[in-house]
Amino acid sequence: MVERCGARRPSAATAGPREQLMDKEDLEIIDFALLWQPFGGPPAEEILVNFGMSELRFRSRVVDILAARGTGADRPLRQHARAALRSYLDIARSAALARASAGR
Repeated sequence: MVERCGARRPSAATAGPREQLMDKEDLEIIDFALLWQPFGGPPAEEILVNFGMSELRFRSRVVDILAARGTGADRPLRQHARAALRSYLDIARSAALARASAGR
């Protein structure tokens, strides 16, 4: 493998806990969320069919993926996704708070 400019891309094993590279599933989740963002986010049925998880779990995964700092290789994508998905994630946070207060 040829290294360019002496920079090496850290592997998941050598990166710190907040500097992990996105794996294939993480990228698919972020791409899917970005694809559906103009429509208010993906419908629960599409999430279930494509990823086999609930909408709540999907949103949680998006938050976890974007909370990580990432590496130089994927940091720009994470920053773009954080900005683009802000309203989608705020809606999820509001809904979770409403459910929690209704249960009191």
